[in-house]
Amino acid sequence: MNNHTYPMFIYISGVTAFVILTGCHSTPDYPFAEIPTPSPSVLPPESAVNVWYPDQIAPYAVGRYIDSRDRDVMHESHTIYRREQTSRPNLTPPAALMFPPVASPPAITATSMFQDALTAELNQQRATSKAILDQAKALDQQLGRLNSQSREFHDTLQELGRVREQFLAVSNRLEFIERQLGKLPSASSLKPSTTLPASAP
Repeated sequence: MNNHTYPMFIYISGVTAFVILTGCHSTPDYPFAEIPTPSPSVLPPESAVNVWYPDQIAPYAVGRYIDSRDRDVMHESHTIYRREQTSRPNLTPPAALMFPPVASPPAITATSMFQDALTAELNQQRATSKAILDQAKALDQQLGRLNSQSREFHDTLQELGRVREQFLAVSNRLEFIERQLGKLPSASSLKPSTTLPASAP
């Protein structure tokens, strides 16, 4: 290195060192905005279940038992607690999102529906009343026919009784005549004698 180059090298080295030292200097303080840290709030128990299901713990009563590793040792009865289900998020949407409220119908529509229902009920009652009346008329006619048949049957029974009495009277008369005939002498005893008396000598 000659004498002309050495001062230039010293200059460049000095500038490089200054730049490096400037870069390593501490970061200047700038007025950055501080981000506030949110403070946690506590959910009430009735609201916490709607967000996150807690652990489900079930107690079990264990009676006395013999230690499986040592038959000479007996454990006293006690209670054990088992976690049946771990905590989990409640993914069920709120009822307001599942079933949006339905606007109630206007009063005019409700009145019209009520009037239509009453009209339908009235028509049904009229049809039922007409059917019952027709059935009553048919039963009345059938009852009249039965009464007429009953009178005819009664008259027939009376006529049969009269015929039976006449038959009994005729039968009794026949028996009487037969008895009377039985009392009469026979026809042979009524014949005249054909034997002539002996003539005189």
